Amino acid sequence: MPPEGTPGHGRAGRHNSFTRRRLWNGPRARRLSRVLTDARHAPPSRPKPVVFAAVAAGALLLIGGIFLAVSGKGPLAGVVPGTSKSPERVTPSFDFVSRKTSAIATVATGSESALKRPAQQASKQTTAVLDTLYTEGFLNPDNWTSGSYDSAFEVFDPAAAEQARAEADTLTAGAGAGATYDDIQPGRGAVVTNVLMDAKGQPSYVAAKVSFVALGTNKDGTTTVFVSKGQFFLQMVNGQWKVVAFEVTRNDRVNQPEPSTSGSGTPTGSPS
Repeated sequence: MPPEGTPGHGRAGRHNSFTRRRLWNGPRARRLSRVLTDARHAPPSRPKPVVFAAVAAGALLLIGGIFLAVSGKGPLAGVVPGTSKSPERVTPSFDFVSRKTSAIATVATGSESALKRPAQQASKQTTAVLDTLYTEGFLNPDNWTSGSYDSAFEVFDPAAAEQARAEADTLTAGAGAGATYDDIQPGRGAVVTNVLMDAKGQPSYVAAKVSFVALGTNKDGTTTVFVSKGQFFLQMVNGQWKVVAFEVTRNDRVNQPEPSTSGSGTPTGSPS
């Protein structure tokens, strides 16, 4: 027990009371009190804007994914209940059939047979260019459903490409093909090539006469027969055969569906 006269002398209660006053009246006590008071009255912390942005972006992506799934597209198609994945459109294969290749010499040569092989090679290469033009212009579903044919115009040199774009409705299925057709399939195609040989016996110029037929299934139940005929003139440009001039016509026709023959016949006899 503390000696008489010291601050701790007396009842235990007085000793404890003095001790508590000393603890809570000191500088540290005042700082602690301010901290606790500020903590009680501080506003609740708010989520950072970036959190809301991330949540909103995720919600939009989910909504977009569900929308695509309903239309049969996107990664959620076939996963979200009640949806199915639309079959992917595939570009049908098409190649022109070469009917005839002729080598035309610009100067007298020792042997016509010497021109045959390089002429046939040039014919094969330029025919492949025209295969690409008609495939991309009529058969590639990514192109005709969107009405954009940039990949078709790549076979032209810059000057001819400008003219080709101006005549896109003649050289392609058209800007409105996606709204008109459900499907376009190749029919037949034939090409005849005349290869102009230079003084060294090498091909310098190719004139290709083509005919092309394809069949379009229209959204209204009819069908369209695409008929394209014309000539393309190709030259080697920077190591590649390019179309430098062309003259093409179209003669499409629309076929109506055949009338149904499943109707009932004419009744016979007289009513009772």
